[in-house]
Amino acid sequence: ENAGIEGITLDRAALWIIAERPFRNDSLTMLVSMEKGKEEIYAYSLEPALDTDRGVSEILNYSSDEFLTLERGYSKERKRVLAEVYLCKLTKDHHVLKTKLADLNSLPIAKVDNYEGMSWGPVLPNGRRSLLLVSDDNENSPQTTDILVFELIP
Repeated sequence: ENAGIEGITLDRAALWIIAERPFRNDSLTMLVSMEKGKEEIYAYSLEPALDTDRGVSEILNYSSDEFLTLERGYSKERKRVLAEVYLCKLTKDHHVLKTKLADLNSLPIAKVDNYEGMSWGPVLPNGRRSLLLVSDDNENSPQTTDILVFELIP
């Protein structure tokens, strides 16, 4: 059901991966750290959406215990993609606390497409980081490959 590994990122000590969707009928997916033969698993809760098949399409290291995640899904009822970016903090009890940074559907862009990639862009002239999001056209002519650029304000 295409619920395998979707996001991957490196920090200074570990490789982090995240499963796109839950493997059971709950809203939890797994964030896994692999460091020198040691593995740690964190519970990542997807935001509830009644009419949307949601998943995590990307993860990006932010600091030693924080990540950015890109959640997205397609609403058949509303016939559109829904996507959000979250700042995630790891807890000692192996959960992930999430804060929504951006709701792409609230931005003044023509349409939100199948965003699946996230990367750090260049440092901006004001010294802040830029964040890049890229969509996948799925080799489907109505869809496009778009790149969004954001200024990350701490």
